Amino acid sequence: MMRESELKKKLRNGEVVSLVFLESTHPGTAETLALAGCDIICIDNEHGCFSSEQISNTARAITALGKAAILRTTCCDPNVIAHYMDCGLSGIFATMVKDAKACQDVINGVKFAPVGKRGVCFNSRAAHFGMHGMSVEDYLNWCNDNTVIMVDVECVSAIDDLDNIIALKDIDVVHTGMWDLASAYGHYGHPEHPEAKKINDDAVAKIIEKTGICCAYAPDADAVPDVIARGFRMINLGGEYDFIANHVKACQAKIDEYNAALKQA
Repeated sequence: MMRESELKKKLRNGEVVSLVFLESTHPGTAETLALAGCDIICIDNEHGCFSSEQISNTARAITALGKAAILRTTCCDPNVIAHYMDCGLSGIFATMVKDAKACQDVINGVKFAPVGKRGVCFNSRAAHFGMHGMSVEDYLNWCNDNTVIMVDVECVSAIDDLDNIIALKDIDVVHTGMWDLASAYGHYGHPEHPEAKKINDDAVAKIIEKTGICCAYAPDADAVPDVIARGFRMINLGGEYDFIANHVKACQAKIDEYNAALKQA
């Protein structure tokens, strides 16, 4: 039986949702993040390196626990997107989108007609290998209702076309990439530059005003309440390598501190 998307329900109800980026190709890492309660485990195929088989196995581990498996990719080709979706993903996070046309291409790959142009297949993992237990019409409608599309606005042309991107009703979340936006406007590595910050802040304000949802990074648990208070309903918690490195560095600093004191004694 196809399971209704808990993520879509939360988004419709105005709840705050969490997201982590996954670069490890081991499904156990994805399971750990899902068991920890994160709403979205975003399989990072922009900066990570996943094969189609690894995407399918990782999505299986995530969705079996009722969480959303979203693939991060720079590809907007609807045929490639459709292939990814047949791996059993909950949705797509398309980055570096150039304009509303590119976003429509993503919609065409994720959604079946009449919403999009995704090719129909009934024996894929996404269709429970033909055992989805629905009529054809109900299955296609279910997919269109339960799949999630996120896009990342991080170039000049996307900022220029932001109104048209936001107007696409089948885009669930519009995100801004402040580091790449800063670079796009000539402020490499400096998202805090006044021009870069204003461009990002103005885009975020418009997105929240028009759609009610935008994503922001919280570097630690203490930062989460402030991010929510600023109007963000999707919280980026970082990636699993961040969690490992931060924990080890914090513990190692205490050990080094003890050893330094021991040497001075």
